[in-house]
Amino acid sequence: MNELAKSEKVQDFELNQRLGKMFYASGMFPDLKSEAQAMVKVMVGKELNLPPFASITGIHVVLGKPVIGANLIATMIANHPIYSYRVVKSTKEICEINFYESNTQVGVSSFTIQEAQEAALLGKDSWKKYAADMLFARALSRGAKRYAPGIFGGAAVYTPDELGVECDEDGIVNLSKDAIAVNAVVNHEVFSDEAIIEEFKQSNVINEEFR
Repeated sequence: MNELAKSEKVQDFELNQRLGKMFYASGMFPDLKSEAQAMVKVMVGKELNLPPFASITGIHVVLGKPVIGANLIATMIANHPIYSYRVVKSTKEICEINFYESNTQVGVSSFTIQEAQEAALLGKDSWKKYAADMLFARALSRGAKRYAPGIFGGAAVYTPDELGVECDEDGIVNLSKDAIAVNAVVNHEVFSDEAIIEEFKQSNVINEEFR
């Protein structure tokens, strides 16, 4: 890595660190248990081409896997220069979505209430209250992975429901749920500030002044 590239990496790291400190210090985000958690969200969001605030509010890391709501996935597709989608059918029984690349249809994604039943999802509060929205979230996530993978930058991304985390009708994680409290503890143990800095050091991202 040349000196210019190394300097840019250091500056990028410092910016992420400052943003993490700012978001955590604000006290406005109850799921953040450390500056490092905030920093990880910002870093994950950057890989997905998301701005910092959208990353902090819309991304959760559950057991090391990035989890984002269906509304954010929809926004990522809509904002992408070549990908788009159109909802063909949306009921409490089925959601069907057409996916396009450069205005050419490349596939159809659907999710049915029968699939939800087979996956033992219908007992969850979110499925009882927002069946049509949950079907949309699953169909959208499935289609995005199959027909618009470029929006994820190569990362494996999941909706909250796919990892068993309760969410609302927009696919936003419900912060009052015990699963998020458990997730916060997991993140705090795995992503301490010291661990993140050490990881950057070992990967030669941070130069000698950080060693």
